[in-house]
Amino acid sequence: MLKQPRLVIAVRDLARSADFYSDVLGFSIEWKEVPGWRLFRRDACTIMAGECPDTPAARELGEHSYMAYIEVDDVTGLHKDLCRWSRLFAQSPGACESLESRPLTVTA
Repeated sequence: MLKQPRLVIAVRDLARSADFYSDVLGFSIEWKEVPGWRLFRRDACTIMAGECPDTPAARELGEHSYMAYIEVDDVTGLHKDLCRWSRLFAQSPGACESLESRPLTVTA
């Protein structure tokens, strides 16, 4: 479903980020034996996360500081998966409305 994006991100709390990518977005977690790094994988999408506890949060840098465009084969199917799998995603106000009523966004 996801088409081969590869991202490298800095995160303050690697364990918390791994939980988010796994529990909320449905990624598998790899590189568990590598100190300070995790690889999140879903379909052909890979995200390498490095733990940087002193890095500013994206929201502190401004609205357009971090962006990624990820092409998907079936955005409606991905949206349904996120609403079905993720309690946190499903509890976000309006997140599981039909895609026709609002654009799909995920914020952490």
